[in-house]
Parts: sequence; C-alpha cells; structure tokens
Amino acid sequence: MMLRSLCRTGVAVSLVAVTGCATLSSGGSTVTPPPATGTDVVQRMYAKYEGKWFQTLQFTQENTRYAANGRMERSQWKEYMLVPGRLRIEFMPASGGNGAIYADGSIYSFEGGKLARTASQVNILLVLTADVYAQPVATSMKQLTGVGVDLTKLRGDVWNGRKVWVVGANGAADLGSPQFWVDAETWVVHRVIERAPLSTTQGPRPATEYRLGDYRVLSGVPVVHEIQFLRDGQPFFKEQYTEVLLNTALDARLFSSSQWNVPGRAP
Repeated sequence: MMLRSLCRTGVAVSLVAVTGCATLSSGGSTVTPPPATGTDVVQRMYAKYEGKWFQTLQFTQENTRYAANGRMERSQWKEYMLVPGRLRIEFMPASGGNGAIYADGSIYSFEGGKLARTASQVNILLVLTADVYAQPVATSMKQLTGVGVDLTKLRGDVWNGRKVWVVGANGAADLGSPQFWVDAETWVVHRVIERAPLSTTQGPRPATEYRLGDYRVLSGVPVVHEIQFLRDGQPFFKEQYTEVLLNTALDARLFSSSQWNVPGRAP
C-alpha cells in the first residue's frame, strides 16, 4: 500500500492542481476553492449530502478478532442507528441482554438486560460515518475537537490511489495524533486515527487506527461496509456489515438508556 504526501501542513493553495477540488469555469476563474482548514472539510462533508443522508440504519455486524496466538475469534452483533447521535449494539444472541447504547454523548453498557455502566464517550466512527452529514457543522466540530482533532491542521495526501484531505496530523510522519482522512471527491472517510485519553494508572494509551472501506451506494449515499482496526500497524479487529437497511422505522425506545428490553421486540 503506497502512501505519498503531496504537500506540507497548511499549504492548502498548492493542492488545487493535485486534488481536483477547485472547479474552473470556461473563463478560467476558480469557482470552488480547496478547503483551507479542517473546519472547511467538515463543512464540505455536510454540504455534499445535506438533506440526502439516511435517518436510520440497521445491519448485522460480523466480527473477526485476531487473537495474540494467531487464532481468529468470530462473533455477531445487531446494530441500529438513529442519526444523528444514537446507536444501539446488541451482542448476539439477543436473549443474553448484553450490549450498549450510545446517546447524548455517553455510552450505556448493559449486561443481562440491566444497565451495568455509564461513561461519557463520543463515538468518533459514528460522528464521521453518519452524524457529520446530518447534524449542524458546529456540533461536529465540537465533537471532533473534543476527541483531540486539531481542525486547524490540513494537508493533502493519497490513500489507496485516492486523493484525500488529512485533518489533524502534524505532517506526513505523524500517525499518532487524532486525525481523519477524507476522500477529496466523495467526501467520505477512509482512515481515522484515535488516541484514548491518558490513564492515570496505566500511562498513555496507544493510538487506534480505523481503515474504512467497501463503500456501497444505497439510497443515493455511500455506506461503509467494512472497518479494520489496527494498533501499532497490526490488525486486531475487523467488522463487516450485512443485511443493511436504510430509513426503516425504528422504535425510539431502542435508544433509551433507562431500558434494554423493548416490548414487542423479538428475543
């Protein structure tokens, strides 16, 4: 996999020729200038699909965990999304009552159908694969800066042959700072690097890299179907989505932090 930096951080004007983000009229004047900051990228992402993004999403998630002994452990989850900001994850079999709900900037973990733990947490993948296209730009900016992304830093690069904008990195050699890589044409995310907050007992936590792929156009919008998780360059988890449904009616109680078992729901 080749990765080639195209310019230094902050020199956005030099990217016009290599990213194709500036559209020229017949007279030769620039109609659409390239983004100059990460904030501009977030605005372009929202504008690209404004009013077109899905409101609900549900799918079966096939998981592969790569164990230290070389074995692959497989599991299955069911997921339901209400955009923006709400995600329900059910660990199969559903009869166990285990899973989690993301809502209102928090994660609620359930065990045996009962709430076990609550913690403040922004799901950066939820933000960058769904919410950013459907919620106010200011909300997305607040969430991204809240997880450490520096929206003032922007550069151009190439990822798997695609021209991308890299938001948050301190130059091409920086693969540790929180950052995300956005396709310069489709405005979907191909790569995310997240660093968890410091732990007072365990020291700094390593960065986690997410590689997003297998985008498929459903109901007019590109929907990611596979995400690989890496740490120190080594894959440790992969999720693949099947039985994907968009814009179906979902019971709002599925996302309630006060209950797990929704009446009338199949076990």
